[in-house]
Amino acid sequence: MPKVDDVRVLLGAYGGHECPIPTPSPIVCLDVVVARGASWTFTPPPGHVVAWAFVYRGRALVVGAEVSRELVVLDERDAPVTVMALGDARLLFG
Repeated sequence: MPKVDDVRVLLGAYGGHECPIPTPSPIVCLDVVVARGASWTFTPPPGHVVAWAFVYRGRALVVGAEVSRELVVLDERDAPVTVMALGDARLLFG
């Protein structure tokens, strides 16, 4: 799987890298590592709607809500989404 800094591209494209697995429609699925106190922002490409984030390790703020070991379904948006780690965190994002 392609990797851009602390982001593995599981499906789709991110940061100029594309996963070799074909998808029937445009989709993005990322495995993201965010260190304690750091933040990561995803800016969706035109036409892409960010749908969800699953913090599976650690704690993080996802669009201002504290999340740990749970799935957050985001409102349809084309604006950037920021995740801030409250401890070392790892999440799936799509």
